[in-house]
Amino acid sequence: MNSLIRSDMTFNNPIPWRAAIDRLKFQKRSCTTFIPKETNKECCVCNYTHSKSDVPHANEVWNWKMHTKQEVTNCYGILPQSTSPYLRCDVETDLEQLCFVLLGVWGMAIPSLIMRMIGDIDTTPNIKIEKELLQSISDAAVASDAWIITNGYKEESISELVGEVMYNCRMNNSHINFSAIAVGKWGNIHNCHKLDERNHNTPLTTQKGHGRYKLELNHTEYIFFDDGTCDSQDTGEFASNFARQISRGARRRIPLITVLIGGTPHSLSSVYTDLKRLVPVVIVNGCGPLADTLYKYLKLTEGSYKSSKSDDQDGAFNESEDDLDIATINETFSEGDDDVADASSTKKTLKEMLRSLGKFRLDFVNDVRKLYNIVRQQNYETQGKRLPIGELLSLEEEKALGKYLYQMASCLNAPFRDNIHIFNIDSSKSLKETIYYAFVQARDNLSQTKKKYHKTIDEQLHLALRWSIGDTTENQSATTAKIWNDTNKIKQNRLLLIDALSKNMLMFVMNFMKLDIDFTVLFRPTGTPLTKVATHWSYKYHYLQELYSDTKRKNNDPLYLLDQISSKLTFTEEKHLVTVLQKLVGDFMLPLYETQSDIELMSLGTERDDDKENTDAEHIYRDLFLWCILTYRLDMAKIFLSQLKTRICSALIASKILKSLAAYAPDQVAKDTLFAKANDFETHAIEFVRCAYINDKHKACELIMRCTNLYGGVTCLQMAIAADNKRFLHEDACQALLTNIWYDKVDPVQERKRLVVNILTFGISQFFISIYLKYFSTYTSVKPESHVSK
Repeated sequence: MNSLIRSDMTFNNPIPWRAAIDRLKFQKRSCTTFIPKETNKECCVCNYTHSKSDVPHANEVWNWKMHTKQEVTNCYGILPQSTSPYLRCDVETDLEQLCFVLLGVWGMAIPSLIMRMIGDIDTTPNIKIEKELLQSISDAAVASDAWIITNGYKEESISELVGEVMYNCRMNNSHINFSAIAVGKWGNIHNCHKLDERNHNTPLTTQKGHGRYKLELNHTEYIFFDDGTCDSQDTGEFASNFARQISRGARRRIPLITVLIGGTPHSLSSVYTDLKRLVPVVIVNGCGPLADTLYKYLKLTEGSYKSSKSDDQDGAFNESEDDLDIATINETFSEGDDDVADASSTKKTLKEMLRSLGKFRLDFVNDVRKLYNIVRQQNYETQGKRLPIGELLSLEEEKALGKYLYQMASCLNAPFRDNIHIFNIDSSKSLKETIYYAFVQARDNLSQTKKKYHKTIDEQLHLALRWSIGDTTENQSATTAKIWNDTNKIKQNRLLLIDALSKNMLMFVMNFMKLDIDFTVLFRPTGTPLTKVATHWSYKYHYLQELYSDTKRKNNDPLYLLDQISSKLTFTEEKHLVTVLQKLVGDFMLPLYETQSDIELMSLGTERDDDKENTDAEHIYRDLFLWCILTYRLDMAKIFLSQLKTRICSALIASKILKSLAAYAPDQVAKDTLFAKANDFETHAIEFVRCAYINDKHKACELIMRCTNLYGGVTCLQMAIAADNKRFLHEDACQALLTNIWYDKVDPVQERKRLVVNILTFGISQFFISIYLKYFSTYTSVKPESHVSK
């Protein structure tokens, strides 16, 4: 945090929301009674440095509610070396007031998802899990415009990972819509008193403390709660309560999920409360003690839980089977939440809750006891007391242990268990998919009324495609294809697809292909031509007008060079696209987009409907393929390349365009990358032609030399020469074709036979052969004309 403070920062910097915060009169909390620690008589239990006033009574135990006072604070503003706002508030601040600050004062957009991240300081995930966390959290946040809530401590791995996600997304896209909110304890921030001092014109005599954690500076908002202590344990309870208030307070219904990435035993209470309030919890294995323990027994009891759920029976508890040394085994535990209906209709004793563990009861109790020992030791350190020698627990500690066992066992039993989603890095399912299914369950838990099946399928499909999740089964494929081909939703579905193309959502488009969705339905022109105002796109290519708009075509990739060709090309009309293709491909290719009047297009609508639909589909795939190449969305282009029938020529044109774009590259590294990508598409063309040549050599040669009407009458051979694709020209099919072209209409194999015959007949036979070939060529020349007239 010392790097956080800059001496040149002044209080005179204008803050537009200062007046709004002043009216809300947020408070801070400070210690009023010096109660020394047992371990250090010179230090108060609150860990702040202050005078020894208000001497306590003998054996008085320090309590933040009794020995602290509230004061109005003006500790808020913009963090130094950051553009993020921060606010210090009392631990008992009305949470709805803080929601108002986020939504009303700071003007944050309402999210579609809230992700509460729970981690711990002592454990760090391995590199493989870290990579999965970075990718999955980023994808989930972008897909749902989420709010990610952490404690903001840089020493905690999950807070640092979220900060890295935020930083990377800001660098790649300045228009991101998700936020990372740090909700941490004020006294735990290193040198936090300096932030308080910079909010005053003159230095104040404030209580000073060290603070154990540095602040992660890449979050977007910071909320610091103050309980009057410094360098004390942060259980995460305040952040979890705040997340639940954002989700369900003031008539809001925002899906909330909790992601447990490690976690200390203190976090168990938050997880238990979340499950009690029907908040789905995602548990990531291999990250920390609490998550690993829960994952272990969820897997061990998975089979017995499924069988007991189907049989609706509980196993008998055998008193002599396990020697459970628990003083509170026959007691019931409750959280005292009057405003929340208990998920269990009848309260059970700890003995009854442990039944589902079967033969794993003893191991479970020992593992939870180890976790509780960690909590017990931390509690003694926080209170400034010495840990008693020996393992005997006091009556109060026995009750606390029983409560931990009860809460942990509740998580393994119905109905809490149904809201738990587990993730293992070695599984085939990604963490993003696990978060997605938890998100869907959170939406279902929030819904008050059941929706019709057809509408639910429609909404879930849209959601799955937005998350790039292949969430369709064989039973649903016919229904979902019918939904996307619905003529009443053409515009809605088309805009959704175009938005996915713009955001380069590969899985989204791949799902379209798997569902066999008819693109001609989505991109078919409406019954009446569109009114032209400021653009000159024809009625036929109305979807290109949307694709080549400024907001859709532009790509944040540094190799997006389409706008570097000419500043005059704004793509407000078809001529601009034709001009670009002529510059990048060559003027030997006829214009692909010839403007026709809307009346002519409407008059052609009744001609050859079946052939027209096939042609339209091929043209649409071509247009989308070229758009992906021109806007440097190459992985997306390969999806459409697999759908095209003219794949060889398409791949060669992509190679030519990328090599031409290299002329506009800003540096040599960019040029080398573009040439490498061009060679990649050349390799695709080579693979296509090899497969064709192995299947039928004669037709493969015809494919290379035939005119491709889809691309303005060019041939594959012509395009390969223009793109300087020497590897493609070196293929056997191209070499055979070039040999035949060299010999014109004379087959080199037949030529050797004729040579032998002419030698034997002294050239007389060539006279009759020439007459026959002349007659045969005149006769066969009639066939193409008759074919065209059909």
